[in-house]
Amino acid sequence: KQPLLINYTLLSNDNAFLSYVPHQFTQRTLTARFQMNNTNTPYVQLVLKPVFMVMGALSLLGDKQLHTNLTVPDKLGTVVVGNDSTVGVLASLHVPYKGIPTSDAWQVTILIYSSNDTSLSTRADSITVSLNLNGSGDFAVVEYYINNMVSNPYGVWVKQGKPSFPSVQQFREMRFQEGLMSSKVQYFRSKKNAHVFKNPYSQLVQPGVILIHVCAKSKLPPDQVTEVVVHNITSGQVLLTWSDNCVNTKCILYYDVEFSNKTESGPYAKINNNSTSIITSYNFVPNVKVLSDAMVTGFYRIRAVDYFQRPGAYSLPVQYPNTL
Repeated sequence: KQPLLINYTLLSNDNAFLSYVPHQFTQRTLTARFQMNNTNTPYVQLVLKPVFMVMGALSLLGDKQLHTNLTVPDKLGTVVVGNDSTVGVLASLHVPYKGIPTSDAWQVTILIYSSNDTSLSTRADSITVSLNLNGSGDFAVVEYYINNMVSNPYGVWVKQGKPSFPSVQQFREMRFQEGLMSSKVQYFRSKKNAHVFKNPYSQLVQPGVILIHVCAKSKLPPDQVTEVVVHNITSGQVLLTWSDNCVNTKCILYYDVEFSNKTESGPYAKINNNSTSIITSYNFVPNVKVLSDAMVTGFYRIRAVDYFQRPGAYSLPVQYPNTL
């Protein structure tokens, strides 16, 4: 009898709770919740924690697991790392449908982690990744990093004195470190049936994650972003969310989030930086001393840009506030 094969495609965890003061960052949650009860009216701010970013990184994994070989050097050469190691690796493959041309692309994803449970260790390991690529064409490689040196909003909050009601500027400083740190895109072209991608990484910090995403160039650019929603936070601050279900590729370098305070047809100006890659949300807070609703009133549109700098179609413009 053949064993039952189950293809798991859903990601879940037991951290989907809301934190409360004074444990905004230290409870088992995906976000740090700040209840801003010192304002009229009160409102809530959420800061994305590194565990949220790890979930986002896991979403880049493909649908077929690949064999990996993790070794360390010793006096006689190399030895295979055991299951009790604090360093591990998970690799996957995605092969697009070979029918009509789409924006979907051939992908390999390698996730390397260093974790020692609740230990306070900050050790750093030097690693080298080698990947055998079968096939020819144009490829792009992007590396993402999650560790307490580059993606640590909690550390920023501690340096601020752990304020219960952070200021607009303090939230801005925390959000500067809430995303994934990414490398510049590396491009290479393989003309043979086999190509070895090899790259040294000097710092795998503990606890930390390095995710390497390799994408072949697809036939078409990304498809359209959909389901754009503008949520009110408080005066002069909004949260934009959108769906990537129709974008049809995971090889997204960033999203262009644009705003027009004139008309639906524009002119539009970009309001985010290029770090909004995996996460499909953006907090828009104009960089001024005094915020007002007029500063966020207007029209919003979003598009995806892939690793090869090709933009997709803009979403349908969304008006805020909705006058209907």
